[in-house]
Amino acid sequence: MDWDRVIYNGTVVNDDGMQRADIYIRDGRVAAVTSERLPGTVGETTDASGRYILPGLIETHVHSRDGRLATGEKEDFRSSTAAAAATGITTVFEMPNCTPTIHSAESLRDLVSVIQPKAHADFCVWGLALGDANLASLPALAEAGCVAFKFFWGYAVDRRDNSLIYNYREGMDNVLPPPDDGQIYRLFRAVKATGKRLGIHAENFSIVRALTQEALAAGAQDYAALLRTRPVSCETSIIDTAIDMAKELSMPLHVLHVGVGDGVEHLRRAKADGVDVTAETCTHYLTFTDRDARRCGAVMKTYPLIRTAADRQAVWQGLADGTLDWVCSDHAPHTCEEKHRSFWDAPAGISGIEGLSPVLLTAVHRGLLTLPRVAAITSANAARTFGLYPRKGVIRPGADADLAIVDMSAAYTFRQEKMYSKAKWSPYDGMSFQGRVVETILRGRTTMRDGQVLPDCFGQFLPVYTKYLVFFLYSFSSPLHRTAPGHAPGSRLAFSA
Repeated sequence: MDWDRVIYNGTVVNDDGMQRADIYIRDGRVAAVTSERLPGTVGETTDASGRYILPGLIETHVHSRDGRLATGEKEDFRSSTAAAAATGITTVFEMPNCTPTIHSAESLRDLVSVIQPKAHADFCVWGLALGDANLASLPALAEAGCVAFKFFWGYAVDRRDNSLIYNYREGMDNVLPPPDDGQIYRLFRAVKATGKRLGIHAENFSIVRALTQEALAAGAQDYAALLRTRPVSCETSIIDTAIDMAKELSMPLHVLHVGVGDGVEHLRRAKADGVDVTAETCTHYLTFTDRDARRCGAVMKTYPLIRTAADRQAVWQGLADGTLDWVCSDHAPHTCEEKHRSFWDAPAGISGIEGLSPVLLTAVHRGLLTLPRVAAITSANAARTFGLYPRKGVIRPGADADLAIVDMSAAYTFRQEKMYSKAKWSPYDGMSFQGRVVETILRGRTTMRDGQVLPDCFGQFLPVYTKYLVFFLYSFSSPLHRTAPGHAPGSRLAFSA
């Protein structure tokens, strides 16, 4: 038997445990995971002694700012996926607010043709659900293979190009106002008909607009004032409405970037009530609090906002008990000039993709997570939810040979100037981390080694079709892990700069 590659002497980590084993790779897939030496010629060997091998990370929430009409000023798919490869990520889910937006089957196919030649990782693409503006396009967009639909709750839409309007004011020309609840209900019903999961950005922008006007009139400029424009109810009211609609319609729902403690509790009750709802959090909600605003400035401004230490604690608890299903970065780059404006003037979004594995591996070092749990919340759970399992999310025969080789003894300081993202600014700058991905392997080929991303771009588009999703979920998947041995619920993660 001939093997393209063998990785010897590592500790293989899956979400259900760890084992010392060698990984044999042929034709881009795992051919064997065994402690026995198999006969045959080997094309390439890697000695992983003393290191851990995790399934390649799946990053479900990335804004690369790319598309046929994109300028590339803030980011593009080449730089965002290079940043992904640098931190062990082998699959990214591109968000649909590209240029142009992914609002139709045609726009999806056009985006794929533009970004695939730039891809350092395999990728899926979210479809954009706008309400009545593209309701008729959702079936074809689903058939074109979008992984799921995203709805930016409360955003207006430009009539000319279906782009999102972030600062809507009544009377704006060529703008569709934010959809009302009746239109949103129709949107939910239409997404259900496609068989796809609906992801929601949960903020009540009616509340935001009213309280922002008050804050601006008062002349407040600090982070505390920004927080007052987005109270807890701004998030929980939308989470509750979405859960109620999803429950009534018996459809799958996903709540994006959960960072508020009360939101975690509402999700916990919904899951206990049998609602088919998944939820993610982000590394910045696990790391920072409002007290970091003085140090970070608007570099840490993101929506939903980073809140209090109590909210951070609740998010950690939700991750420990399975209320939150996985962790992502919500990578949303902007220029350095933009992010060094005031809290009010800077755009929201964190250049965070290169902080994903450092935060979580450091949490393992500090006893907050186990490596199998990291495999669950960075790979296996998302793969199961979105129909990629067992091709992705696991190290076993037949799976793509997507691997992240980790050296848990590596201690280092995060330096933003060394980032692969074009947005070379980060709230993680200067922070100390323990545990590092030293090699990233995509379908058997190395994309990053020892911090250097290799130039080849061979990532592939992964279309997800509903019929296959159902097949994978029912034929291969086990239920998502709801508990995590080795967690320390109630522990506080505190990084030192």
